[in-house]
Amino acid sequence: MSDEPKRTVPISDSPETEKKALRHDALALRKTLVNPGVKDQAGEELGKLAGPTLRSLGLTAPTTIAAFISMGSEVPMWPLLELLHRAGFRVIVPKLGPSQIMRIDWGEYDGKDHVTVEKTPTCGFRRPEEPDGPSLGAEALYDADLILIPALGVAPDGARLGRGAGWYDRALPHAKPTTPVLAVCWPWETSTPVTRQRHDVPVDGTLTPSCVRWITGSHECGTPPLQDNRS
Repeated sequence: MSDEPKRTVPISDSPETEKKALRHDALALRKTLVNPGVKDQAGEELGKLAGPTLRSLGLTAPTTIAAFISMGSEVPMWPLLELLHRAGFRVIVPKLGPSQIMRIDWGEYDGKDHVTVEKTPTCGFRRPEEPDGPSLGAEALYDADLILIPALGVAPDGARLGRGAGWYDRALPHAKPTTPVLAVCWPWETSTPVTRQRHDVPVDGTLTPSCVRWITGSHECGTPPLQDNRS
């Protein structure tokens, strides 16, 4: 990625009801198309894309990568997280903590055996599993040289449809301005007619189980594996 400022996406003042309808449709379609077999295969395919994606960006271990622990109908992240961890990358994921307030915080991913389920409800939203290590603070995102975030849909111009809590819109300003942000979603969600609102932070591309596509139009679809760099 160059050191040029991130591109801008046209902003709309349209009501939130438009996004609510898109979220409803996206989740309904996932219920129809996503089953356990589809999820298992998708998780493995997503992991295979890690190698070419990182190489195209010139990233090598122990680079910091910000990602997330998937839940529900999201594309499974476990295979990818484990691959990155075994390859020696430092991986950080959201850590909301034992509070009903959706604080902006991160924790270091140290393997699938070192995550916990926080039972405290968070403003009516589902919450993912979290690393059981110490909190790193919102500023930890500045160390990341690649950011992977979930999405229910992404528009061709990079406008992203999230779950409506605004967590990533508040978290992403802590990143370096030149760090690429990829939205992880299903292949049919890469052309969602999302209109960006003033608080929305656009993404630089999408990562699906079949391909990485950048908003600039380029894509990476190879599958050379990552090497296990653990001693």
